Amino acid sequence: MNQEILDQLPNNEYAGKQEDLINDTSIFYKGLFGLILCIFPGAIIGLVLIKISLEQAKVAVTSYQEDPGKFRIESYKKVKSGRTMAYIGLAFFILEILALVGYTSS
Repeated sequence: MNQEILDQLPNNEYAGKQEDLINDTSIFYKGLFGLILCIFPGAIIGLVLIKISLEQAKVAVTSYQEDPGKFRIESYKKVKSGRTMAYIGLAFFILEILALVGYTSS
């Protein structure tokens, strides 16, 4: 729901005072940089950023699911985007490892 719609709802205890999810911007940028760094060979730093992003996203999504009216939807979308980028970066890292194993075994 958009902020305007939530403000118009009667008896909305959070009308006009919704807040951002904890670490929403941090999750987004760690997922983004983790994705970028996992494209490069041997990028263990990207894997660390992805791990941190996924752990923080799990906490943020749980908080949102417990009380969705308390948080802004834009903040939730930012967390979901960061989590998606982290999963894509993890897939790139796994493909890189598989390619490395395939290259060294042949």
